[in-house]
Amino acid sequence: MSDTPRWGEEVWKQERQAWTATAPEGRTAARPAPLSDDVKDALYKAHVKERQAFRQPLPLNQAIPILIHGWKKDGLWPSDDAMAMLPKDESTQWAAPSSN
Repeated sequence: MSDTPRWGEEVWKQERQAWTATAPEGRTAARPAPLSDDVKDALYKAHVKERQAFRQPLPLNQAIPILIHGWKKDGLWPSDDAMAMLPKDESTQWAAPSSN
């Protein structure tokens, strides 16, 4: 039997370690340029509302701002005033995304 975990917390730890490992020497991840509101609108409309598939995978750090931008326009994301009213529980603190 293999020592490689097949499910559960051990698999999660192993996968997390692989994802967070340092890149090989000389290899750095390129930081994508910020997307304009017009580009976010077009991407949200095409890929969320019209369900068109992306030709290439979209990095999570670009997908989240696109989704939040679209949700705000559609009234599905709480307003800044509503976010300010949320309780500040130390065990679940998180940073609300900026409205760039």
